[in-house]
Amino acid sequence: MFSNLFRNIAISAAAYAAVSGVSLILAPVLIAAFGLAGFGQIVIARLFIPNAALGIVDFGTSEIATQIIARARRDGDWEEASGMLGLLAVATLVMGVAAGGMLALAAPSIPGWMSVASLRQPGLTEVLLVTAGLMPLLFASLLFEGILKGLEDFKAQRGCEVLAALSYGVGAIACVHAKRGIDAVCYALLLSLVIRLAFAAVVALRRLGRERRRLRRWSPEHRAFVFGWARIMAVNKLLGAMQTQAAPPLIGFLFGPAAVGAVDALSRLPRFVKAVLGLLNSTVLPLAVRLEAGSDHAETRRLGGWGLLMIGCLVLPPLASSMALSQPIVELWLGRSLAPYWPWQAALFLIPIANTLSGFGGAILLARASAASAMNRIVLWQVVLQLVLGLLLSSWLSQWGFVAGQVVAVVVTFFCQMRLIRREIGFDARIFRQLGFAAAATVVSAGAFALVAPRVHGIVALLSALVACTLLGWGLIALLVPTVEQRKAIGQALRKQLTARHRRA
Repeated sequence: MFSNLFRNIAISAAAYAAVSGVSLILAPVLIAAFGLAGFGQIVIARLFIPNAALGIVDFGTSEIATQIIARARRDGDWEEASGMLGLLAVATLVMGVAAGGMLALAAPSIPGWMSVASLRQPGLTEVLLVTAGLMPLLFASLLFEGILKGLEDFKAQRGCEVLAALSYGVGAIACVHAKRGIDAVCYALLLSLVIRLAFAAVVALRRLGRERRRLRRWSPEHRAFVFGWARIMAVNKLLGAMQTQAAPPLIGFLFGPAAVGAVDALSRLPRFVKAVLGLLNSTVLPLAVRLEAGSDHAETRRLGGWGLLMIGCLVLPPLASSMALSQPIVELWLGRSLAPYWPWQAALFLIPIANTLSGFGGAILLARASAASAMNRIVLWQVVLQLVLGLLLSSWLSQWGFVAGQVVAVVVTFFCQMRLIRREIGFDARIFRQLGFAAAATVVSAGAFALVAPRVHGIVALLSALVACTLLGWGLIALLVPTVEQRKAIGQALRKQLTARHRRA
């Protein structure tokens, strides 16, 4: 069980490091070429795709497709899976057409609402209209990628993401070099998304065709399953989109594109980390579905407890190191103009820390309808608190009030989420004590390096400090956190892996 999970996590980590590496490289390039206002306009155009703000109309296409395929692989009932996939494909097409129609109607007004400069408004309107026309295809991409996840073909699924990111990166840099303007960069993004769809569709259809899996007519039972999960996932997607995408339109409406660009630039690295770790957690869903379908509660508890502890010990030191050294990171990466705002980037790293831990358990709970609904209720309170605090604080902190509101809301609701995960999965409460020790060790290591952060200058010194701080945190965790039994279990697992590799060699 864990060997497949670790392999999928490794594939996801490598792929998303490449994907988000492109995003991190592009941020200073685009800011230098178009300024914060132009960069903010690109961010606004990017909001209106299924993986961003238009996720509010997604009913969980990818996750439902993953569940259908994972259950079929567990039970061998591909006839039932084919009917469900056919229904899901039709529903996804209808959803894409509806979303495209709504965007087309709103496109002429959006640039004005976002306070985009009058000379740039016609170009953004055209970009949004092209996005609206492509919307059915962009939503179809979610279906094909969900099929790949259900097949646990993470090499192909992550491969389409890497191909799309590289295509966008090359296209955007070429547009900057040729002085083609902001709209050309937006079209490069749309082209990369079409490439992503084509790759995912070809691989998914070939895999299903190779196993002679054909779409068949759906039954009332299929409709009950698909639409039952669609209701749950629609709420989940709506809340997720509001949690991550509600602030930029509000910031654009209240403060203009330059404010959107500033917040997006400083949140890009924490968002990159959050997305990487979120993808790591997504590898758990097909495994959790198969365990739930087989009523293997003991293995689910083992997956939840051990997985949560290992994920926490793995990610806490590097994220805390990034918080401690945010000042030199911002100065070297984005330049001196944004360097005074480094505390906001440091605060934003609390979000991936909380979401990584709650997201791992939450991915397991997605296999249970009642637990997923309970998690949605907690996220609803989080979104409400985040937006209310953001609006209240914006009069004092301007656009940074939304950042403060999001951080406070995520931290406050984190403990409610962890309590639900502990109750539903039923793992040993000792795991929480060990995570507390890991957090304490991380604070000690990061605190020591935070004192010397203002003296860190140059990329070599920064990378050396990040590595040293992370290694110190991992070293303290290794000394303080694992119990004797856990050390023995880890040693046995490592010896087993080494023996298996030696035999294959």
